[in-house]
Amino acid sequence: MLGTWGSFWLGYGMLTGLIASGRFTAPAGAFPEMAFWFVAVAAITWIGTVAATRLSSVLVWVFALFALASTLAAIATGFGLYALSIFAGWMFVIGSMVAWYGASAMLLNVTFGREVLPVAWSLEPTTTPRGVTGHAPEGTAARRVS
Repeated sequence: MLGTWGSFWLGYGMLTGLIASGRFTAPAGAFPEMAFWFVAVAAITWIGTVAATRLSSVLVWVFALFALASTLAAIATGFGLYALSIFAGWMFVIGSMVAWYGASAMLLNVTFGREVLPVAWSLEPTTTPRGVTGHAPEGTAARRVS
């Protein structure tokens, strides 16, 4: 997922640089070509949201917020809806804040060997290795230590 989003933002940054330098002129209003970029990243992220249900609820929230934001951005960019693009931008900001919390919680929990900040695991109980509590999928390094 990081590779998908990293590639997307690198391309978006290059496009913004071309527009800022005057080498490319962005259309006023609708920009359907750009909307297709958001459609692709939204589709990949919605699939990631479904897959994340087996790992962690914080990942589900992060992916769902980013998928929603990119879906809204695709609609806003494709039809030139400025107010919707502002709302999509705020969804990206909120998703980033949830991602920061989730990454911080996972780092602190693993570092201290206990739950410092709560990160709920999948709601589907799975068999876990002996001595590990929580709902981490079997055979993964993901675990929640009490």
